[in-house]
Amino acid sequence: MDKELKKLYEQRNDKLEEMDKLTHDENGEVRSTAMTEEETQKFDTLEAEVRALTETIDRIERRRKQSIEKADPEKRAEAEKEEAEKRAFVAYVRNTFGSLDEETRAAANFTVTDNTAVIPSSIARKIIEEVKDRCRIFDLASKYNVKGDLIFPVWDESDGGITMEYAEEFTEPKHTAGKFTSVKLTSYLARVTTLISKSLLNNAAFDLFTYIVGKVSEAVADFLEKEMLCGTMDKIEGLSKVEAKITTLDSDSLIDLQDSIKGAFQSRCRWIMSPATKNKIRKFKDGQGNYLLERDYANGTGAWHLLGKPIELTDVLEEGEIYYGDFSGLAVKIVENPAIEVIREKYYEQHAVGLCVWLEMDGKVIEPQKIAKLKTGE
Repeated sequence: MDKELKKLYEQRNDKLEEMDKLTHDENGEVRSTAMTEEETQKFDTLEAEVRALTETIDRIERRRKQSIEKADPEKRAEAEKEEAEKRAFVAYVRNTFGSLDEETRAAANFTVTDNTAVIPSSIARKIIEEVKDRCRIFDLASKYNVKGDLIFPVWDESDGGITMEYAEEFTEPKHTAGKFTSVKLTSYLARVTTLISKSLLNNAAFDLFTYIVGKVSEAVADFLEKEMLCGTMDKIEGLSKVEAKITTLDSDSLIDLQDSIKGAFQSRCRWIMSPATKNKIRKFKDGQGNYLLERDYANGTGAWHLLGKPIELTDVLEEGEIYYGDFSGLAVKIVENPAIEVIREKYYEQHAVGLCVWLEMDGKVIEPQKIAKLKTGE
């Protein structure tokens, strides 16, 4: 789904939720009192807006279907498979999977047990793609979709590096001091649980698919951002083992931090810091009185740049804590065929259904020479 169509769905979903709040009480039950005149007018306005959005979405999707029909057979088959997987997924959450025709269920390749199902690959990809949009450190990292442990050889250059030299036949080479170590990415289970109102679940006009993908992606992105940047003891390590070799925050320290990364890696380097740290650096100037921070208006984004490199902001890092580097040196393993569990009985009294998605993931630095850290007070 393209971003423009997604926005239309989200607008319609927001208005449907507002309508639901007008017709139900805080417990999700149908209200026992009549609407006021103001509430009635608001409901009618929302209903008209939902109708207009629905008609627009329907026209766009009809046109898209016509485009699919014109596409070559291979692309058409892939699009039809994705649509079947989407319908099966939504039907499973709504508890109407058994009502789907056999052809749709077969095309969806949707494995279902009593309360659990394996999410089809196309839906898992949509979740992961949206996580990339929401979590920049995950987007910048090297990503692997592999089950089981993943072991990377790491060259330790702390006592020297691999060098090339002139040589003559039958002479002994000079041995370098560096050595190979290894980093193992394992599988840590993590889950995302979200509640869906039964009123929304039973509303055929509500775009349940976009709502679920958005909610799950948001939770996964928040979790990954924290784990990749800060880590958790005995769990995902992320960048937490990167040592801060610079402990003061001033103009010279920022230059030293940037220059600590070799020139071969500089083309993809950027900064990661908190908004509070960025605001502090905004006051820094060079020897000519120019501010170090500048906005990139040339590309029409106005994004902040520091010493010529883009800044990524996060609320996860502490003030005075900065990472600089090429973050492809961070490896993230996330198994992209997650399982989903629908919890119907536990939240029955809340007039809601629980949705629990399980993921396997891990993240560690595999190329330490690409990433440097500054932290004040160390």
